[in-house]
Amino acid sequence: MANNNENVPQNANDQKIRVDSPLYLHSSDHSSLVLVTDLLTEHNYIPWSRSMMIVLEARDKLSFVKGNACNVLTHFSNSVLFKGCDSWIIDTGASTHICSSMKFLKSSVPSNTSVCLPDNTTKSVHSIGTVILSDTLELQNCLYVPSFKYNLLSVSKLAKEFNIQAVFDSKCCILQDFKTSKVLAVAKEANGLYMLDSSSLSFHLNNTNKVSGIDVKQTEPSLVNSLVTGFNSTLWHQRLGHPYDIVIKHMMKFSDSQFSNVSESPCLVCPIAKQCRLPFPSSASVSAEVFHLDLWGPYKTKTMSGPVYFLTIVDDCSRYTWTYLLSTKSQVFTIFKIFYKMVFTQFGKFIKTIRSDNGTEFVNVNFRDFVLQNGML
Repeated sequence: MANNNENVPQNANDQKIRVDSPLYLHSSDHSSLVLVTDLLTEHNYIPWSRSMMIVLEARDKLSFVKGNACNVLTHFSNSVLFKGCDSWIIDTGASTHICSSMKFLKSSVPSNTSVCLPDNTTKSVHSIGTVILSDTLELQNCLYVPSFKYNLLSVSKLAKEFNIQAVFDSKCCILQDFKTSKVLAVAKEANGLYMLDSSSLSFHLNNTNKVSGIDVKQTEPSLVNSLVTGFNSTLWHQRLGHPYDIVIKHMMKFSDSQFSNVSESPCLVCPIAKQCRLPFPSSASVSAEVFHLDLWGPYKTKTMSGPVYFLTIVDDCSRYTWTYLLSTKSQVFTIFKIFYKMVFTQFGKFIKTIRSDNGTEFVNVNFRDFVLQNGML
């Protein structure tokens, strides 16, 4: 952490950080400061977090936790230079990555070459090495130019090495996977430049067995994508709602990763969830045994005698139809008992099966008891 002297601006036009600002560093603010005496364990998170919030609020540092602290760098004349040293500028014109400090380079080697900068000046390259932005993203052959005070991220090299495409708008630049369109990073616009803050960036790229994703600040939850190590066909079959095997095989065509545990054994859930009922017989072979009942209405215009409903009863075999006019739905049960007796008297047969749309006029206690007493289905 910086000391109090660093709070004094170096330029006369710059504003000094106020003592009451959360960005002001007091003499008691240091890296070994103990805010809460109790250590965090798996059992005391609630009281520990409450104590921590109280302490941070008392020291006026709670805004950093909530993510709404103001950025003091915008008030200083060298803010762009500071951001350039700590962040990476998205550059569509750069043919290679350039860093401004040796601290970024790993396994570097001396170089006697030169590079042409955006201002058409040629500068000597001190070293060439690998920049590790995260555990899984390594920028190969990155140039260290001592006289250049910015870090440039070449879009063309990202596209060639990691198959990444950049989408620009007025507020930000979105780096996303070309195949899956998953968001990998977001560089925010600042003073006409698109700055990628390395402190909030954690790439998770692997061209062999991982899905592209990124961990960003909690203030941007919409950009969070989970990291999946490998493809388990059985797991994705369950996640996608038990699709057919052809769907999983089709997904493999659009992924660089190989599905593991590809098994031909049947899923236990699919036969149960996808089985269908046996179809009804197309039609009865004997008349006056199976009847279809349906009630229609109410109609906006009454008949001359007043009814607004009509009940149709259709014989499944002969398609012979009976129609009864009704004033209310409650008359359906009475009419059906009359019809049942008429069929037995006129045709000498008992109704075996009735079919309906399960309306309340057919599904009720009286109708159910009558059907059970007479052995109908």
